[in-house]
Amino acid sequence: MDISITQGLLLWELQSVNVVIAQNASNILVILYAISYRVTNRGCFFAVFLFDEVISNLAITDQLTQPQYYLMISFIYCCLYWYIESKNIRLKTIIACGIIVLFNSGMSVDASVNSEIETLIYSYYLHFVVLLHLYLISTLVSWTLVGKSMGRFVDACCSTFGISDAFAFLWYNHFITKN
Repeated sequence: MDISITQGLLLWELQSVNVVIAQNASNILVILYAISYRVTNRGCFFAVFLFDEVISNLAITDQLTQPQYYLMISFIYCCLYWYIESKNIRLKTIIACGIIVLFNSGMSVDASVNSEIETLIYSYYLHFVVLLHLYLISTLVSWTLVGKSMGRFVDACCSTFGISDAFAFLWYNHFITKN
């Protein structure tokens, strides 16, 4: 009797931890998509992610089977893929969106073929989705501009504190002469 109560409490705790992790991952991705929208002025990625989150949390998706749900998510990102392919967007971003479409299509196949067992890809679905979205966000940002902005920030901090001459001396002697 005590073992079943303990197991029940442990299962309930693990399920609540999984819900908290999913909410935190979603919140982090919303913040990152909002930042990428402010940097790139391309709201289609932020809008599609928010649409995906809203659709996923609606009660109507509880009536869908898992393969239908994954195909719906795949269709959403497929529409984004066709939209960004017609715009002037980098190839890396188009490939990242295509990978998300292929991953959700693969999840649909996995859910229909292995409906009674929990596969490795199903158990780590949230991790894969977060990594794919982080990759998509990283393709949106121009990293050379980020590096230049960080350099200007460090230069501004050094000149504010009056160490710009020492910083230039260090930069020249340490980095430039060694390369």
